[in-house]
Amino acid sequence: MGTLHIAIYGRDYQVACDDGEEENLRLLAHELDDRVRQLGYRMGPAQENLMLVLTALTMVDEIADLRRELENREVGEEGIHKNQKDKLIRVEEAMAMTLEEISLRIEKIAEQIELV
Repeated sequence: MGTLHIAIYGRDYQVACDDGEEENLRLLAHELDDRVRQLGYRMGPAQENLMLVLTALTMVDEIADLRRELENREVGEEGIHKNQKDKLIRVEEAMAMTLEEISLRIEKIAEQIELV
């Protein structure tokens, strides 16, 4: 298992990933960074945590829409291609990792707030 340094919305993170998954994670981090920045342009100044949570919720909503679309296709067809399901699983795993990182950051900030 390796570690990778990524930057999201101007902050650097060190995340673990399976060997050989570094490039995929790098691409996912770039996509997340782009989405957070786009949201930031639309919303204006906002707390970093809020931006990350809203972006994650948007992405989870997109995954849910894709899942419903795939389920609807399965009803009318004999099945869908395995690689489409694999891609959805990879996206879900990446989202889970991202949400976990966001959760940890929020917990750390909450702890700091409690200390003040």
